[in-house]
Amino acid sequence: MKATALVSIIDRDRAGYPRHANTIYKMFFLCEIIGGQPTPNLESSQIEFFDMASLPELDPHRAARQDIERAHAFNRQGGGPAYFN
Repeated sequence: MKATALVSIIDRDRAGYPRHANTIYKMFFLCEIIGGQPTPNLESSQIEFFDMASLPELDPHRAARQDIERAHAFNRQGGGPAYFN
């Protein structure tokens, strides 16, 4: 994987994620696969690709649909300024 752009930086509390004892900022990057196969690891136990119309249920502590939609729009538009919240 190679990160090609910063899509957004989100303050979990301000974005409506479930509360956490610590302040956490989530950073979303646009990445491309540059070789090999995506493989599960310490941070990702399963890797799959989905059409935007058929996204599975998401873990509310990890990612929100709006974050994925924002990244998808960023990619379709060929980039743009990163979103900060």
